[in-house]
Amino acid sequence: MKKSLRIIAAVFAAALLGRPAGGVSFPEVLPGARPNGIGYAYTALADDPFALFYNPAGLADKKFLEASGDIGRRFLPGGSVAQGAAVYSRPIEEVPTGVFSFGWFGMQQDAVASKDVFAFSWARKQAWKLPPAWKVAPYATPRWGVNARLISLRTPAKDRFGVGVDGGVIIPVLENFNVGLSMMELQAGTDLPTPAFNLGLAYDYGILTLAGDLRVRSGLSVFYPGVEAKLFEGLLKVRMGKGLALGQVRQLAFGLGVDLSPWAIDASFSLPTAAANAPGGSFLLSAGYRFGATPFHAKFLGRASERALDLDKELQDLEKKRQSLQDQVRRLDDDKTLQQEELKSLNLRAQEMKDRVRILEQQKQESAHPETPASPPVPKAEPKPAPIKAAEQWPKKHVVFQGDTLRSLSERYYRDPTLWDLIYQANPGKIERGLPNVGAELVIPKP
Repeated sequence: MKKSLRIIAAVFAAALLGRPAGGVSFPEVLPGARPNGIGYAYTALADDPFALFYNPAGLADKKFLEASGDIGRRFLPGGSVAQGAAVYSRPIEEVPTGVFSFGWFGMQQDAVASKDVFAFSWARKQAWKLPPAWKVAPYATPRWGVNARLISLRTPAKDRFGVGVDGGVIIPVLENFNVGLSMMELQAGTDLPTPAFNLGLAYDYGILTLAGDLRVRSGLSVFYPGVEAKLFEGLLKVRMGKGLALGQVRQLAFGLGVDLSPWAIDASFSLPTAAANAPGGSFLLSAGYRFGATPFHAKFLGRASERALDLDKELQDLEKKRQSLQDQVRRLDDDKTLQQEELKSLNLRAQEMKDRVRILEQQKQESAHPETPASPPVPKAEPKPAPIKAAEQWPKKHVVFQGDTLRSLSERYYRDPTLWDLIYQANPGKIERGLPNVGAELVIPKP
């Protein structure tokens, strides 16, 4: 890519600094500030109403009714040329991609001569009719256009009227590379030079558009290179190219365009390359209005809205990522808890194993050094409570002796010490401070 750009730059430099191929005649003067600002390199790039005078195929992409006009002046060593133009183009709804245009271009060279051209154009964008097996990219739809001209040329010696035709095509070779071909000013009745044949190339490289035209007329060829830079998303366009050489004076052209849709305003000027004070140069001012086109501020608002939607989508994506990360953290925490519980279980099992090992070691030591075990103590026989006779009579009588308690009496008669409250309730006044009075006769109720 860098090598290709160096080659293109070398060709442009050679064309800009090279010697012009003879004097350029009166018919070479053409309207339009944009094509003049890019140095006439407009055959493949033509896309505004002034394409009517360069390559009518460029009108086929028009989507809006559009009117344009320009005014300017060119300076020669022996005088100057005033010029003006007006063009009207209209898409035809009944014919898809069909555009009808007509325009006027006039110029006056002091008191030497004047010329008026009226052109009527028809242009279309028409797909290739190729076999289905030939795979053609969607963008590769050629444009073509034809003109019919009425020409009036007036000089002090003679007035002449004539007719003429123009035609051209623009073929997209790649998505960002166009080739243009045109035959302009094939006319009769005016004694003007033979028609001009133009081969143009236009290549989009980022914000830059590199263009070049090779024009052949009457056996002489001239190469016109040019470049256009689109700034601020196409709002501002800066151009430079090889200017039209009038009277053997080489010139360098510059241009500036502002797209204030629906208005389009362009300006161009050229300067002699020999010296700043050399005779020559030009200036042109063009203005066009596209009826029904989206206002430029709405475009920027629309782009801002699209950017806001993109940012909102990015925020939603970030929120989804945040939620996903939180879920991952939650799962990791759960895994951590499970691992901790498993570790605790393993620690308990390890402790149990240690205890078992210690017991086994003790048993091993005891088996290695047996000792006579001590005789276990003989438990004392506890007195059994008196059995309850099957035919006992209730209530019973009991005379209190020293050492008797309500619990001992409940154990004796009921075989349950917790039933002492029955004895307490049945003997009011015979029990003091929880102990029965010695010598008192107590009633033992049935449990």
